[in-house]
Amino acid sequence: MALKDFGFLLANYGGIAIFLFLLVSAFFYKRLDSQRRSMIFYLGLMLLFEVLLVVVGLSTGSNHMLLPIVCFAELAFFFYFFTRYLFKRKHVVVSILGFAGLAYITFEFCYNFIYHHVTPQEYQPYVKVVDNFVIIIFSLTYLLEKMSTYNESRWDNFRLNMVLLVNYTLSTIFFLPFNFMVNEKSEIKFYFWIFNIFLVYAFYAFLIVEIIRNASAKPRVKNSI
Repeated sequence: MALKDFGFLLANYGGIAIFLFLLVSAFFYKRLDSQRRSMIFYLGLMLLFEVLLVVVGLSTGSNHMLLPIVCFAELAFFFYFFTRYLFKRKHVVVSILGFAGLAYITFEFCYNFIYHHVTPQEYQPYVKVVDNFVIIIFSLTYLLEKMSTYNESRWDNFRLNMVLLVNYTLSTIFFLPFNFMVNEKSEIKFYFWIFNIFLVYAFYAFLIVEIIRNASAKPRVKNSI
């Protein structure tokens, strides 16, 4: 199977695999702690957006106007996730940066798609760069917090944070030359898209494994989210 064919296969059926996992997760949902339940919520939210991207793309010919909405939802989730589960103390500067990122994404959406009508060839997805950058700052802040205390008793959180850091750093590198991906005529751009698709689903797969590990390792819990 050619790499391009594998990329299209992953793009077409990866979402179905996540949907099936979400259905199965209903059987062990009550055994999960609230942190893993929030991961299920994130996977469900991203699956919903993938469906919307396909529907809007097929109906209008372009779905680039949904990218700021996806980035806003993703950044808002991880802002909540880090503040609620990972940070052990308040970080005022980081919180201001999170709100600033959400404000910028809102501004760019209004500027490009309400006051103007930017075409896919003209669109510069700075919202994704901002989204990734702020999440990377969240991850680095968590690492600094843990290194300052020298007491990381939960290796699973540390591992999760490192995966977040790597994932969103690579995603930022991918989205910087976005116009090249849209306007380039050669097939080399497909390798960039395949890399991004693989990166996204590898991240989702990691979250699924973490959820399953938590469900199998812990007794039934009563807290919910």
